[in-house]
Amino acid sequence: MFPPIQSGSSHYAWRVANGLEDRGHEVLVISFRHANPGESAHFGCAKLPGFMLPKTPLTQRYGLPYSLYPASIPLIRQILARFQPTVVHANGHFLDASIAAAQCSKALHLPLVVTIHTRFVHTDPLLNAVMRNLDRAFLGHVWRKSDAIIALDRQMYRYIENTYHVPLDRIAVIPLAIDLPELLSSPEWDASKYGYTPMRRIVVSLSHLTRLKSARTVLSAFAVVAKEFPDIQLVFVGRVMDPTPIQMTSQLGLKGRVRFIGEIPHRLVPSLLRQSVLEVHSLDSRTGFDSASVEAMALGVPVVSCVREDNFVRPWLQNRKNVLLVPPRDVNKTAEAIRDILTDAALAKRISEGARKTASDSFSIDRMLRDLEGLYESVASTRS
Repeated sequence: MFPPIQSGSSHYAWRVANGLEDRGHEVLVISFRHANPGESAHFGCAKLPGFMLPKTPLTQRYGLPYSLYPASIPLIRQILARFQPTVVHANGHFLDASIAAAQCSKALHLPLVVTIHTRFVHTDPLLNAVMRNLDRAFLGHVWRKSDAIIALDRQMYRYIENTYHVPLDRIAVIPLAIDLPELLSSPEWDASKYGYTPMRRIVVSLSHLTRLKSARTVLSAFAVVAKEFPDIQLVFVGRVMDPTPIQMTSQLGLKGRVRFIGEIPHRLVPSLLRQSVLEVHSLDSRTGFDSASVEAMALGVPVVSCVREDNFVRPWLQNRKNVLLVPPRDVNKTAEAIRDILTDAALAKRISEGARKTASDSFSIDRMLRDLEGLYESVASTRS
């Protein structure tokens, strides 16, 4: 994944590439032919031929790039042989370009690191069983041969450990990061261009809506507090790939109080966050604490999440000090958390200040890049 595709893994790949280039490394990104690093990118980009897969139930109606695997293998091998990298870093473990890069790295005897962002799962039981077996057998065969696997948090660490059975010393927990100067310099967001006028207080939900990342708990909890606070509005930002949230909005009588504005350019997200009193998404299962939540923290916006305090292994998240943590699928606890932020100014201020400090101290781009450099040096020296 890479821009202009809007996803957490896409923005992660861009920040890693641009950050490493800024620190004096020579970086080449190999990505799908529609990749557009943007004018601010300082690195090179080699583009693979391919197309976007149809949005079907198999892909959770999410558009995924396909770079013509296995025909792309000779091209990737040629690119790597010409560039001669010290380390190959695959971003995402089930995309065909990453698998091809892994096979080429092995053939060229290059150290290989992979960041696993997303569990290979499905909401349909039959498809999930097929994908689980494919994950353990084929993908496991590919990535067990890598020099290191990066987990962004404790949940992904356990997924890697239980699925691929790799030695634990080859799993590196390197949490994601945000670029604070980039967030603070973002342009203003004009809501009128997206067809609506914001109400006085906005609860924002930053996530594509799929069956895997359901909005059931968020909507049900908002329906409870909306009766008490007529001035709040729930705004969903991201593509709607599951009709359930729109249907629920009508069933719960929330028309006019809930807006689905679709995908907006990432550079405008910080401005929308600054206008919001709270960020909340994906409370139906523990899918992780992603970059959207960290960006909200960096801007002092309280976040409601269903992860555990030890999500990042290190004790970075503290309930009611820098984040509000609730159990998954708990409508009452979620409604209570939203209500607390709306009514308790001291709590909201404490969480806002704690969130800013945590984002600055723990989720800085410099910290992540230092961790990555240390890992690259380790795998390269082990190979040599």
